[in-house]
Amino acid sequence: MTKTKNTNQLIKEITDNLFDQLDVRQFEPIEQKTKMSGETNYSYNKDAVFLIGGIVNQVAWSLASKTKYLADLEKEFVERQVIENSSEEVKPNAIVKAEASLHNGYIFFDLLQDMFHVYTGWEWNDGKSTSDFGQAWFANHKEKTKGNKVLSNSKDIKAEMKARMKSR
Repeated sequence: MTKTKNTNQLIKEITDNLFDQLDVRQFEPIEQKTKMSGETNYSYNKDAVFLIGGIVNQVAWSLASKTKYLADLEKEFVERQVIENSSEEVKPNAIVKAEASLHNGYIFFDLLQDMFHVYTGWEWNDGKSTSDFGQAWFANHKEKTKGNKVLSNSKDIKAEMKARMKSR
């Protein structure tokens, strides 16, 4: 497969192009991310966070599972080489497929993280890389929204989203 574009650039283009198809009435202006008390309003864009974040979280679960599966396959391959006193260089098909699946999963994960950030105003997993790919962060974030009301919105927020697109 030949890549004609940088993956990160392509992800940005997909996020930007999909933006024109969204009904932005689902989203809230950035001012509502902070409560009048100065505290973070974890209910900011709650509906979009649950919708898009739920998809990101599913891919995160899949990547965590695939990472473990690949590690198990590689361990078995090395153990077999030791037992058979072999230095076979050719990877078994299961490892090749698992590596490809993990690679493709990372592309979807990066794309969905970019969409999550641009569209919701939140940074997935606070921008950190963790072994669970942000699953614990998402569970914690959802827990923080309980009991908070989502503020209503009539402001046009397209400019805010476009600014987030440019800032990445």
